[in-house]
Amino acid sequence: MKRIDRPSSILVLSILHLCLSSLGIISSILSLVIFLTLSDIPIFESQIGMLTTYDFVVSLLGIVFALCGVIAGYASITRKQWGRKAMLSLVITMLSFNTIYLILYFTIAPSGVHTSIWMVIFSYVWAVTYYGITIWYFTRPAAKEWFGS
Repeated sequence: MKRIDRPSSILVLSILHLCLSSLGIISSILSLVIFLTLSDIPIFESQIGMLTTYDFVVSLLGIVFALCGVIAGYASITRKQWGRKAMLSLVITMLSFNTIYLILYFTIAPSGVHTSIWMVIFSYVWAVTYYGITIWYFTRPAAKEWFGS
């Protein structure tokens, strides 16, 4: 039986995805705590009122997707057969949601939002690049062979 070497690109992307998803869980939880805490401070009441629902939903979605990312990253590292498909599905879904978020940011986000326009654009370009690289490597023949699909 032929031994299949693990593609190093798959290992690196899986570890990176696991780490970034873990950070996503932490940052989404902190975001929820901050917004729920600031809503009790009188100075922030007027600004928080327009951001709470929007950021609350984004933070909850962040937790859900980050948990899925941890699972997909772990499955890819441990060579689960469904790990490759989970990673590709998650990355494509995240790319879609990032695009929707970018569109919503420029259309319905309230004025005076806490994030600069360049930060949003930079994070979107970074995300598209990362997701594109992940899709590229996870659809290569070596990755398909490694995962046995």
